[in-house]
Amino acid sequence: MRRILHAVFRKRDFRDGQAQAIRRLLNGEPAIVLLPTGGGKSLIYQFAGMLLPGMTVIIDPIISLMADQEASLHRMGIDRAGAVSSQLSAGDRARLLDRLAAGDLAYVFIAPERLQSEDFRVQLRSACSKMPVSLAVVDEAHCLSEWGHDFRPSYLHLPMNLQRYCSDQRTESGPTLVALTGTASFAVLEDIQAELEINDEDAVIRPTSFDRRELSFFVRQTSRRERPSALKETRAGLPRRLGVGTMDFFRPDRGDDTDCGLVFCPHVNGQLGVVDVAAQLGHSNYYAGEAPRSFSGDWDRHKQDLQRRFTRNRVQELVATKSFGMGIDKPNIRYTMHYGMPGSVEAFYQEAGRAGRNGKEGYALCTVLYSDDSWERGLAILDEPDHNAAMRQLEGVNRSRRGDVLTHLWFLLNSYKGRKEEKKSTLELWDRHLAGERTAELSYRGEEDRGVKEKCIYRLAMLGLVEDYTIDGRLREFVLTLRDAGSHDVTAQLRRYLGKYKFPDYVDRLLEPLSGADGDLVEGAVGILVDFIYDEVVAKRKEAIRTMAELCRGFKSSEDFRDGILAYLQDSEFSGQLNGWRGRSFEQVGLTEVREVLERPDTPDRLRQLIGTTRRVLEADPGNAALRYLSVCARARSDWESDASVLNETTALVARLPGGEPDPELVQMELLHDVERWRPILVRRVAAAMMPPGGGLGLARRLLSTEDYVAEVVYVAALKTIVHSIEGVVQRSREFYDLEAAGRA
Repeated sequence: MRRILHAVFRKRDFRDGQAQAIRRLLNGEPAIVLLPTGGGKSLIYQFAGMLLPGMTVIIDPIISLMADQEASLHRMGIDRAGAVSSQLSAGDRARLLDRLAAGDLAYVFIAPERLQSEDFRVQLRSACSKMPVSLAVVDEAHCLSEWGHDFRPSYLHLPMNLQRYCSDQRTESGPTLVALTGTASFAVLEDIQAELEINDEDAVIRPTSFDRRELSFFVRQTSRRERPSALKETRAGLPRRLGVGTMDFFRPDRGDDTDCGLVFCPHVNGQLGVVDVAAQLGHSNYYAGEAPRSFSGDWDRHKQDLQRRFTRNRVQELVATKSFGMGIDKPNIRYTMHYGMPGSVEAFYQEAGRAGRNGKEGYALCTVLYSDDSWERGLAILDEPDHNAAMRQLEGVNRSRRGDVLTHLWFLLNSYKGRKEEKKSTLELWDRHLAGERTAELSYRGEEDRGVKEKCIYRLAMLGLVEDYTIDGRLREFVLTLRDAGSHDVTAQLRRYLGKYKFPDYVDRLLEPLSGADGDLVEGAVGILVDFIYDEVVAKRKEAIRTMAELCRGFKSSEDFRDGILAYLQDSEFSGQLNGWRGRSFEQVGLTEVREVLERPDTPDRLRQLIGTTRRVLEADPGNAALRYLSVCARARSDWESDASVLNETTALVARLPGGEPDPELVQMELLHDVERWRPILVRRVAAAMMPPGGGLGLARRLLSTEDYVAEVVYVAALKTIVHSIEGVVQRSREFYDLEAAGRA
């Protein structure tokens, strides 16, 4: 294997995890490969595809990535590679598809949407009759999961369709599957395993470490209003921070010595969009998946030309959305700058990881320009479980005062329109167009209408009511294959879906309303499904935003920031045990076990691992009181987590306790004892967070009546809560009698 690596791929040795993954694929065994961005995931399928008979099909979500990987194979002398994309002219695409149908391609790159085209399915089947597909690659596999930061509905049924349309028609055997991603939370990894039906833990290949020593980090806190000037100042200071001269740093056309950079923006248009930010930096080198509103001309050609010029160092700096550069193998990217906080740790590390690919330690600097505006309002919305109430709170904040957390929350809450609206639109689609049909054609007006209808179709497919669908872009319509709700066991399908994430007893409780229901079974199932998604997916996305914001707010140094990221990303000695707490109540886990885990770390490094692992598992189960309790105490025990971090986590715990535990006041009382032990200076403020004005009366009564020891500051806080409650009763009584007296007058 090393001889081929040297001769064909010009590499000295395999990187961590590569050889292990290649061996599995050559043995016909599926794999899920988690390697950091820049860790050499592409080599795995390039190498295995070369040695396996037949064709390799690669699903890539981004056109720029397809073009880069195709060019990489061509540079190595492998010319039987082609990327089927919308950027090809009609003639070039037809010629490439003819080569595909003739079995003349060894590597075929396609977008996931391509498998939703009936015409392409026919061509792929024709190709497989001449050259079977030995290897099917799902690149950027986190897009498979709705929990993930880049979820795409087009990945629905992708594993099934790969097996269906890429099978050897003579033996009916499907290709070996490999899923590649840079990082994945526990929830996303489980989703990938479930969707691909790869449940063997040996199939999950992780690196020894996710550390990228080529990268250093910097977070600059700034207000939203001052971010444009902070961008220019931070960019101007890059040469000094990287320890290089300033004269030629921003000059292009210096070959591999060009100090290239990527500036990431969250949007295409507006103040946070690529056009405005590029203008602030004095150029027009911007790239996005869709054309900006102000652009006139051939956008696809503009993107191709810009990517080519950037790759060849003719352009020094690119301002782009995340649609550029995932997997781009360019060794001289010296810096990335995020014009606003990314929505998760995984998203940040993947995007930042596009720098420093030459392997030189400290070569690249990855900067986040983070706005902390209205942080307290953001926390309140993060802790608000009611979707509509959260939206009302958010709309009450002036747009100019919305920091990064509120900006992400606005887009999250708007991408999920609300339980009531989503249930209504899904049921209307079913009742008006699909119920009772075996096949159906469903037209859409534009991209927004397509997105709304595709989400409804996705929900119905989760219930097994939609067996498959294709999209005809020319006619602007979906073509659906359906199952009859009367003959298909919707409840069993819903049980299978929920069972991927929850224990059987929890699933049984969720499905109780469907047992013996006299009403519409589909209506009940859609209601349970949508409620589950809002309770789980939205909550997990919120937790991801919270985690990234905490890391940005707590930035002290590059090494401290790196430690926080690695503690979050990497498995630790605590991962197995804490994952076992998921789906269990505080009472089921038990305070004894929580305290046992808390006591275990005997070094700062192990405590940091515990905090990072707790953060990561909480993203998979945000409402878990035992995990949140442990998170509060572990932060209180540390020397580096701020008082604000402990208090914010306490507020998050208190918000999730009512109704979720049989005795929430007892949990809070125990927490006060633990905080007093680990960070006594905070006891008074933690007590105040538990007993805010107008709340916490039950806890105050328990504290005043208990015979156990209660810290004096906690006792005083409980008294104040009781007094405040009495004052409120007196005030309301006075107002009542005043109104009554006014009425008699």
